[in-house]
Amino acid sequence: MLTMTHARLLGLPNVTQILAIGASCAGLFAFIRFMDSRWAYIPYVFCITAAIAAIVFIFSRRPTFSVTAAVTVTVLQGLASYVKHQLNGMALHVYDLLFTARDGDLFSFLVEYYPLLGLGALAVLAATAVMLIVLFRLESPVWTLLPVRLSLLPLAIALSAATYPRAQTFDSDYLPFTAGYNASALYFSLGHIRHLTGPAPIEERFFSVKPTTNLAAAPTCGRLADKADFFLVLSESQSPAALAPDLALPQDIRNSFRSGDGRMRAMNVETFGAGTWMTNFSVLTGLSTADFGWQAPYVNAVMEGRIRHSLPQLFADCGYRTIALMTLKYRSVNEGPFLKSLGFETVFDADAMKLGSFGARDSDYFDFVQKLVAEHRKTDGRPLFISMQTMFTHGPFTTRLPAASAVSAAPLSDDPELDEYARRVIVARRDLAAFIEARRMDPGPRGSVLAEFGDHQSAATKRFVDPDNLSRDTTDFRSAMYETFFAVHGFGADVNYAKLGDRVDAPFLASRILAATSLPKSPVFDDLAELSRSCEGRMHLCMDRAVVDQHLAARHQAGLLVVD
Repeated sequence: MLTMTHARLLGLPNVTQILAIGASCAGLFAFIRFMDSRWAYIPYVFCITAAIAAIVFIFSRRPTFSVTAAVTVTVLQGLASYVKHQLNGMALHVYDLLFTARDGDLFSFLVEYYPLLGLGALAVLAATAVMLIVLFRLESPVWTLLPVRLSLLPLAIALSAATYPRAQTFDSDYLPFTAGYNASALYFSLGHIRHLTGPAPIEERFFSVKPTTNLAAAPTCGRLADKADFFLVLSESQSPAALAPDLALPQDIRNSFRSGDGRMRAMNVETFGAGTWMTNFSVLTGLSTADFGWQAPYVNAVMEGRIRHSLPQLFADCGYRTIALMTLKYRSVNEGPFLKSLGFETVFDADAMKLGSFGARDSDYFDFVQKLVAEHRKTDGRPLFISMQTMFTHGPFTTRLPAASAVSAAPLSDDPELDEYARRVIVARRDLAAFIEARRMDPGPRGSVLAEFGDHQSAATKRFVDPDNLSRDTTDFRSAMYETFFAVHGFGADVNYAKLGDRVDAPFLASRILAATSLPKSPVFDDLAELSRSCEGRMHLCMDRAVVDQHLAARHQAGLLVVD
């Protein structure tokens, strides 16, 4: 007969411990169901949690503490994933531990823009640590033999491997992160560790495809007299599609999204609410971040030095001075090093421009560009390509910025955060209008082309584009929540507006602009322009996906895209 003494020697929990462990497991089940709203990954999450509990039990010999600690880890990572998904539209991934956790510039940005978030996280961690310390001290260790304790870990690992949910398609491997399956996303991403030494997900798109064209030829730069300056403006968190009629916006603001021919044009992106660098990546490289699957938020780190032909490299090869302006610090999300690797001669970050504080107006960035242009024309005869980002309409919107307050005494919306967002949009659009007018008045000796695009929509306007919260299908990049805009203006430089089209995915934007102007051309961007027509502006979701994959294979074969 098994006595209590025998049970303790075997390391079996008593009734109180069984009840406590059962309560922890029930709480974990409820948490997973609430966070993920699905059944498929519950067994896997439980097995991973069991593996964590086994590791803790090996050292602590306290069964209740071990299970509680493991459940706590799962809950905390799920909450962290939820916060990350709210901030940038992507759930927590194991790559965050490898890349993001070392990004001091990104953490300084979060502290500056979201100080209460950091304080809240510290408070939760402190309370959790106290709870676990008290539980550890209250529970007496059981005298289970070490081989018995060690045997629990491989068993839990084997069960985890057996229950790991295999994605059926490329996009379903991406869905847990865009849809925010926060309880399971980090654990699911453990299966992606193999890509650290193996092929990148994008290679799975084209590794067996034979290219049908050669993209290695030199660019077509054109005559010196045709080399207009090119200004590319990223308008943070702006889209006319998201500015519903019930927002009391002046008509000049709504009209400000139009191109030089008076038409409004749509651009579809692959991120919502955040992820500016992802859209910027697509515009500058002609690549879809969605083609990188779950690597999409990490493209700046994963692809640094691996893209040998890009928009800035094309302009540099044709004798342009290439300059990029960042709104964050140089190494934030590895954007500065990545931009340099694309061919930008100079990268000015927030520190270099002395514009690092929250609430800097877009006019501050434009004034910096104006001075830069004036100095350049005095000392350098080269044409200019300047890619610049803006920041005034970035969240959070719980703080009323002075410039926004001065817009109107009357509220623009019954939602305080939406009201603040709308006010910032008005300020930003008028700052841009002043910059466009300055370019019109001073187009330069060879003229100027100015293009503008929205990086993503603001989370503040989600109720307009997703009123029924139907965004669980977050890989449909033609849904309303992914629609932004682009606009093109020519000053002393011809623009064939008919070649721009009415809607285009972000990776095709640069090729459409080059095709519509006398700006430099290259086989890569010529092929992208042709693809944009045959795919009706869609890249990742092109109906004839094979032609996109052939383009990627051709870039890879020419040594212009390194993914292996």
